[in-house]
Amino acid sequence: MLRIGGLYLGAIAFKEKDKKEEYVKFLEEAIKFEDHPAMMERLLGNIYEQIKPVDKVAKYWLWVYKNTKDKQTRKHAYDRLMLLIQQRKIQNIEKIIE
Repeated sequence: MLRIGGLYLGAIAFKEKDKKEEYVKFLEEAIKFEDHPAMMERLLGNIYEQIKPVDKVAKYWLWVYKNTKDKQTRKHAYDRLMLLIQQRKIQNIEKIIE
């Protein structure tokens, strides 16, 4: 947990300086740890929605839906995916589910 705590604090520091790339890198590293807080999965997905192509965002939310251990995060991922589908924003559904 100490390593995750350090990564999380680093991510917050970069967020406060509005350095999204560094913030994203910290969160991507943090979610690799088994005991990461589920909130990090949601934070990363929300940032991805601002900076990544829609298909990559959808693929990430699908990964979260399948892998998170948190009920609320699973529902959040499901809701985000459904919104992308309803808005017909996903270009290549086959790439997302491969």
